[in-house]
Amino acid sequence: MTQNDSHLLRIARLEYEFIQRQQLSQQCNELDKQKDVMSDDIESYKKRMEAVKPILTNILGALEPAQEFYNPGFRAKRDMYKTAEYLPSPLYVLFVSSVGYQEYLGKLSLPY
Repeated sequence: MTQNDSHLLRIARLEYEFIQRQQLSQQCNELDKQKDVMSDDIESYKKRMEAVKPILTNILGALEPAQEFYNPGFRAKRDMYKTAEYLPSPLYVLFVSSVGYQEYLGKLSLPY
């Protein structure tokens, strides 16, 4: 029926587009709700992680003497890595890889 009448064809197309827009609007609203739920989950996770950070800092501080006892030069190596964090990403990766390789070969000459 719509093949012969261009006016009816246009009306049918507009109705179809209207239905599609309603469906897409409903999907968009559902996705917004899911996004809000996930955003709330992420915020609660961040708060839990922030609460854990001081505990971990205290634990690492308490373990430092033991680490220094069993691994002399631990502080020097830690300071070296902290300084290396300022390198650009490709150089940092190269640094870490070279230190790992040197440690593997036993040829790392650190001040410890």
